[in-house]
Amino acid sequence: MQNSATQIKKLIMPNNIPALTSIRGLAALAVVFYHINLTFGGGLFFFSLFKHGDLGVDLFFVLSGFIMAYVYHKENMSKKYFLFFYRKFIISRIARIYPLHLITLLFTLGLVIILPDFYNRYPDYFTEASFIYNIFLIQNWGFIKVSWNMVSWSISAEWFMYLLFPFMLLIKSYIIKSYQIALLAVTTITLHYSIIFYYEWAGYGGMSLGGMIRVFFEFSLGFLVFFIKHLFKKTFISFKGNLNIIFSSLAVYSFYEQDLWFIFLPSVTLMIIHFSLINCTLSNILSKRLFIYFGNISFSLYMWHWLIIQIQNWLIAYNFIQVNDGISIYTSCITMILLSILVAHLSFLYIETPARRLGRKLI
Repeated sequence: MQNSATQIKKLIMPNNIPALTSIRGLAALAVVFYHINLTFGGGLFFFSLFKHGDLGVDLFFVLSGFIMAYVYHKENMSKKYFLFFYRKFIISRIARIYPLHLITLLFTLGLVIILPDFYNRYPDYFTEASFIYNIFLIQNWGFIKVSWNMVSWSISAEWFMYLLFPFMLLIKSYIIKSYQIALLAVTTITLHYSIIFYYEWAGYGGMSLGGMIRVFFEFSLGFLVFFIKHLFKKTFISFKGNLNIIFSSLAVYSFYEQDLWFIFLPSVTLMIIHFSLINCTLSNILSKRLFIYFGNISFSLYMWHWLIIQIQNWLIAYNFIQVNDGISIYTSCITMILLSILVAHLSFLYIETPARRLGRKLI
C-alpha cells in the first residue's frame, strides 16, 4: 500500500512544469521548419514532415491560455483589487511581448529601406498604414491582412486576448462548479469547429480575421481546461503516463498529415493537461536542459526566423548565394536554422530578459 502511494506521488507533477516550456520551443521549431519547407517549394527531405507546421501557433494559443490561468488563477478578483490587477497584468504583458515586436518591426523597416527591391517581394505588406497598425499591435484585428514582420500577426492576436484575460478571470470567479466549466470548454471547441466547417477552412482559421477566431477559441479553451484538469488526474495516473505518448504522437502526426489537422487541437489540449498533472517518461525527457533552452528562446526564435529566411531569399535572388543543387539547398536550410537560433539566443539575452526586468520594476 505504501509502495503504491509512493509510485503515485512520483507521478504527480510539481508546481514547476518544465515540459510545458519545452513544448513551446518544439512548436517554434515546427513553425521554422514549415516556413523553410515553403521557401523551397515543399517536398524537402525531413522538412516536408512539417507540411502543417503552422499548427505550432495553435499550440501557442492553447498553452498561453492555460499558462495565464496557471499563473494568475489565485489573484483576488474583488472590485477593489480588479483595476490594480488589470494594470499590473497589462504592464507585465507589454514588457513581455512589445519590445521584441517593436525591434523586429524596426528591423524590417530597415530592410525595406536599405535592401534594393526587398519591398517588391511583398509590396502589400510594407505600407505606411500597416506600419501604424503594427506600432499599436492591432494589425491582425481585422483591419488589414498580414504585414511587415509577417509572423507578428499571432502576437497581435494574442495581445487582444491579454486585454480580455482579466475579465475572463473575473467571470470565472463566479463560476465554481467543475461541470459548468467543462460544459463551457466543450461549447468552446464545438463552436470553434462549427465556424471552421461552416467557412470550409482547411485549418483552424488562418491569419487576419480568421486568426482572431483562432486565438479567441484556442486561448479560451486552454484557460478553461486549466480549471478542470483535476478531472483527468485519476485516469491519467491509472495509465502511468502512457496516454501522453498517444496524445503527443497524434499531435506530431498532424504536422505531416494535413488532412488530419482537426485532431491537433484535442491532442495538444490533452497533452498540456497531462504534462501539468503527471510526471511521465516524456515529461522527464522534455525536462532536459536542451529542450528547456529552446522553450526559453522560443518567442525570439519565432519572431526572427521569418526575417532571416527573407534575407537569405534576397541574397539568393541577387546571386550572393548560389542555390542550384540538393547540397546547396540543404546547406541553405541548415544555415537559416543556425542563424535563427543564434539571433534568438542573443535576442533572449539582450532584449527579452532586460524587458522583463523592466516590467517587474514598473509593476
